Amino acid sequence: LLTTLNANVGDLVEKDQLVAMLDPTDYEVTLREAEAGLERAKAEERNAQAGFERTRELYENRNASRSDLDTARATAESVAAQVRAMSQQVEGVRLQLSYTRLISPLRYSIATQHVEMNQNVSAGQPIVRINCGDCAEVRVDVPGAYIGRIESGASVAVDVAALTGENLTGVVTEVGIGTDQNRSIYPVTVKLD
Repeated sequence: LLTTLNANVGDLVEKDQLVAMLDPTDYEVTLREAEAGLERAKAEERNAQAGFERTRELYENRNASRSDLDTARATAESVAAQVRAMSQQVEGVRLQLSYTRLISPLRYSIATQHVEMNQNVSAGQPIVRINCGDCAEVRVDVPGAYIGRIESGASVAVDVAALTGENLTGVVTEVGIGTDQNRSIYPVTVKLD
């Protein structure tokens, strides 16, 4: 649900300005749940590590079997892996929460507005279209056979058929990691100089 829209057609949007925001409530709840799960896993990790240390001391004093020591070690390692997995889950939810805020990376003017306040939007749905004047970007479809040669930050030459005889230069800003529309091409974004 789009809860904030700070851009109308013709508006100038400054760098780092909030353009639009989705309702973050569901993501905030999920984040709190994930953080609680991580805290539980950390408590279990401390308990499992203490159990392993006790069993190791007993084993060294010949009061526990090798099997007991191996079981305690395996338990401690398993719980440590759970903590790492829960940490990754928390980071994933934080990333999803950050996607609820659309922030302008540069100074733009709004060309078109595709949504209205309180409208449900889905992933990938355009919110606004921008005009950026001196910060033009182009999207290029690169065949899968060549995508391995493209690196973000690389300087490239761009040939635009409509601009006969003019060679443009730019820098690769995004390299797609998935194919586009069931074809074996990858999207690559180039910011023109």
